Amino acid sequence: QVETDLMGLFDDLTGGTVGTGGSALTWTNIYQARARLAAAGVPGPYSVVLHEYQWFDLATAVNVVALSSGAPLRIRDEIQNRYYVGSVSDMNFYTNGVQSAAGTVYGGMFNRQALALDIRRGFRIEPQRDASLRGTELNVTMIYAKGVWRPSYGVAIVSDATAP
Repeated sequence: QVETDLMGLFDDLTGGTVGTGGSALTWTNIYQARARLAAAGVPGPYSVVLHEYQWFDLATAVNVVALSSGAPLRIRDEIQNRYYVGSVSDMNFYTNGVQSAAGTVYGGMFNRQALALDIRRGFRIEPQRDASLRGTELNVTMIYAKGVWRPSYGVAIVSDATAP
């Protein structure tokens, strides 16, 4: 739930928007977002959080078949070997598939100061006996707040969310 709530804030970032809902995400979109942040004086490093389908678009754009894509060879090798690259330049990439992927999906590139997460009580698991099931349920709770702290410190990354 925490991840879903935080990803729901990406469309509130005011540092700009790159990409469009009807098209696949490209490396050009990623570097456009980075250029917007750098030109606005937003300090790095930047976190890039993408839906799995957005990452799929980037990974297939630099695979062995697409050698003419212009992506650095190290990136192509890493994606082919592991499908996930932890960081490229001053951008740390994270993927998450919990966001709804119907039609258009939002990712985001941001400085840590863009979003706020205030955890008041951490992850807690409480067992509860359910006699009718002759079993025990596990209830998970957490108390937190979230919000956009510095909206200009982030760029929304929009693309099509078509399943591969």
